[in-house]
Formats: sequence, structure tokens, C-alpha cells
Amino acid sequence: SLALRSRRSTAPADQTKMMRVALIGMCAAAARADQMNPIGKVLQMMSDLQAKVLKEGEGAQQIYAEFAEWCEEQSKELNFQIKTGKSE
Repeated sequence: SLALRSRRSTAPADQTKMMRVALIGMCAAAARADQMNPIGKVLQMMSDLQAKVLKEGEGAQQIYAEFAEWCEEQSKELNFQIKTGKSE
């Protein structure tokens, strides 16, 4: 189905994104040792932003999953109506 194909096509992009997030996290952790350093402050802000984006992404993923499920249900219902010749 279309929903399944769209999920598969984003898998490599998600992996790349997670690798970037991990790298930023490691840099931020290293910078925490010296909080007075301006670069450390920037890395800390990036780490905070990363956490915020990941949290928002989880919410968006939940909404997408619900919508994809609704689409699948509607598709099945429409196919059934076409096969049986019945409509609402």
C-alpha cells in the first residue's frame, strides 16, 4: 500500500538523521565539561534543540501513524464497497 511504501522510503533518511543526532549529542556531551566556553554553550543549545525536535518528531510520528491507519481502513472499506456494489 501507499502508506507502507512511504514508510520504507524514509528509513535511510531516518537512519542518517539519527546518526547526525548522535554525533551532535556526543559533541554536546564533550562540551559540557567546559560550560564557560562559547563553543560549549553553542553545543549545549544544539543539544537542547535536538531534544526538542526529537520530542516534536515523536508527536508527529504518532499523528502520522493514526492517519495512515485511517487511510488503510478507508481504502479497505472502499474496496469492499466496490466489490459488493454497495455505497453509503
